[in-house]
Amino acid sequence: MPTTCAAFGCSNNSKRDNQVTFHRFPSNPERRKQWLNLVNRDNFSPSLHTFLCSKHFEESCFDRTGQTVRLRANAVPTIFIYPGHMVEKIALTRASIMRLEEKLSSGFVTDTQKNSSSPSDHSYCLPKPAEIKRKMWDLERKLEIAYKKIKIYQQRERRGKRKCLTERIRDPVQDRTPEETSKMEHSDNMCPAQKMHNITTEVT
Repeated sequence: MPTTCAAFGCSNNSKRDNQVTFHRFPSNPERRKQWLNLVNRDNFSPSLHTFLCSKHFEESCFDRTGQTVRLRANAVPTIFIYPGHMVEKIALTRASIMRLEEKLSSGFVTDTQKNSSSPSDHSYCLPKPAEIKRKMWDLERKLEIAYKKIKIYQQRERRGKRKCLTERIRDPVQDRTPEETSKMEHSDNMCPAQKMHNITTEVT
């Protein structure tokens, strides 16, 4: 049975194209969540036999030094083509991440001020908000890259549609040279006898 890709709108499978590689979702919970956020499919829960194909990863994500093509440890899928309603959803997700980032930033400052005024034996907990903020920023950056790629694909699609709609059969008049156009206009102004005389002259 061929392996298929779980990304929205992707029909790649291992039987159709042997140049495409397929990669399982990470077992690490944090990286797995990143992948799910970027795949952006509702009620989607990948199993051991769920894969994404190599078309959804940047070239820098791959390790091709061995006989088997592998993903690097920090690889995340960033190349997708979404319909309009999903693009809006990604934009909202990005805005939510930015708001959460601001809250984490302000909360970290407050916690730092409190702990500086009253030292605690549990000061080792302080870096946690900063670590969460860093991870959220990294995810927001990945989403921004994906959003830009989506916009590029949509612009190309619109240009292609406009080109198809504006193509038409060219008017033969447009292909005439200025000399031919002048000659045709002069001929239209001649009387029938003069036209017949010119035709007879050209034949002889």
